[in-house]
Amino acid sequence: MKRLILNTFIVGLLGIVSCTKNARFVEDAAMSAKSARSSGSPSFVSITVDGNASDWAGVPAVATATGQSTTVLKVAHDASKFYFLVQGTGMGPYYDLFIDADYNALTGFNADVWTSEGFDFLIENGALFSSTGTGFTWNALGATSVASVAGSTVLEVSVFKSALGTVANAIRVGAWDINSSFALRSRIPVSGNAAIFGTPPPTGLTDQLNVLVPAYFNPVTSPGYWNTLNAAAAVQQDRVWAIINPASGPGAAADPAYVTAINNFISAGGHPIGYVDTDFGNIPINTVKSNIDKWYAWYPNIEGIFLDQMTNLTNWTPGKEPYYQQIYEYINDHHDPHSLVVANPGSNVPESFLVYNGDPVVDVLITYENGSFFETWNPDPWTLNYDRENFGVLPYNVSSTQYKSYIDNAYFRNAGWIYVTSDILNPHPWDMLPSYFLNEVSYLKQHY
Repeated sequence: MKRLILNTFIVGLLGIVSCTKNARFVEDAAMSAKSARSSGSPSFVSITVDGNASDWAGVPAVATATGQSTTVLKVAHDASKFYFLVQGTGMGPYYDLFIDADYNALTGFNADVWTSEGFDFLIENGALFSSTGTGFTWNALGATSVASVAGSTVLEVSVFKSALGTVANAIRVGAWDINSSFALRSRIPVSGNAAIFGTPPPTGLTDQLNVLVPAYFNPVTSPGYWNTLNAAAAVQQDRVWAIINPASGPGAAADPAYVTAINNFISAGGHPIGYVDTDFGNIPINTVKSNIDKWYAWYPNIEGIFLDQMTNLTNWTPGKEPYYQQIYEYINDHHDPHSLVVANPGSNVPESFLVYNGDPVVDVLITYENGSFFETWNPDPWTLNYDRENFGVLPYNVSSTQYKSYIDNAYFRNAGWIYVTSDILNPHPWDMLPSYFLNEVSYLKQHY
């Protein structure tokens, strides 16, 4: 039996979708396009940039605020231009208007307060700039494509669509009001996400983020970690998964301590999957299948398999997609068709490692496993074509003051699985739970 991967360009699938094991499928491209066309987009309106907001009367606000200088943000368009209106009291004399034209959070400037955008363009005091992609640095494009009238109560701006390159079906927008001393007076939206205008593709941003713990600690010698893991599973039902690893795999025989630990974890509300090494695709496939058989024979309550050391761009072995695809099909056809199959290349890989020749290779790819640079790491752009439940990240060496921002970064990089730990590389980062683990799980569920 084969299950296929969820393609997130299906506009009809917008909404909160639980991260379940049997919800992965690929949609026909024609159906995706049909859904996009039928979803509609904001109607054209006629706006004159003259500092008079009367022609905006029928346009709904994309953001509002109270108790500050900027209180209303509106966006409109016609065949050739986007129009922007900011209303308030005591605004100016300067402004910054940010535009995420490609609706891609991985390209452009990421502001400190808005957390889901990558602003490709900035209109500052009537001049257009493009992002260099390296923080708040911009290339000047001039003022010829922009019209702007700035007052203390009304700011109107227009820009030719052609100046923004390839524009998505939706754009993200945010504005800064700046005083005469060049200090930021207010933002709109005030916080959270940038304002959205248009019909965005479903990027997975409404799906939940789950915990995937490499639980490489023995239940006999480290019972406290298992108790904490069970406590997290009990409080956060169905959000906590654990990779079980008695001996870099299932071991030589069933271990009664692990049988008990797995059963207790399941009773608490957790989901266990079994560890199998692939040595970058170099372990004979029959050996891998034998280890999978042992997991299902000795620990029949497991709910999937974790394939470690999947080949990646660092340890490149060309043509290994069929190797992993055959393992995936073996798990589903010979054991449990609802098994969750996770593979760990630990870094970015080609799209063919998720879908090869139209069929799935795995259910989940771990595209980051490292102890540094997660703040600046980005997944490959192709991953945004798929639901977040197909991707996971495993940052380690993370302090108690950093784990929240790491969870935020994972979510807005389209990850559906995460585990953050303070553990370090030597001897390996998965032999303990961090002291903040319960807070980590609580934060994740509260916000995502």
